[in-house]
Amino acid sequence: MKSYRKELTLEIPTRMSFVNITPDVEDALKTSGIQEGLCLVNAMHITASVFINDDESGLHKDFAAWLERLAPTSRRRLTDTTSPERTMATRISNVSFSAAKRSSR
Repeated sequence: MKSYRKELTLEIPTRMSFVNITPDVEDALKTSGIQEGLCLVNAMHITASVFINDDESGLHKDFAAWLERLAPTSRRRLTDTTSPERTMATRISNVSFSAAKRSSR
């Protein structure tokens, strides 16, 4: 069985952002030479999430608004630390997208 691995490192200057990595994934698949099989795209950080959907700005705005209502970043939580990556809002946002991915199967 042939396998290939490529890591992408993204530097996001804002608290939340939606980044289309489709061209990077397509490039990795082409470079790998693999013609068929599975492609696993995984966010390797607790505050990141990978989701599959249309790359449409209105959808991104809706997701951002929904996450802000669900887990407001303006209110500090008791479990917050001084690290912005460990805030409750960030954790809830990540879990929400992960749960949405599982329930859409």
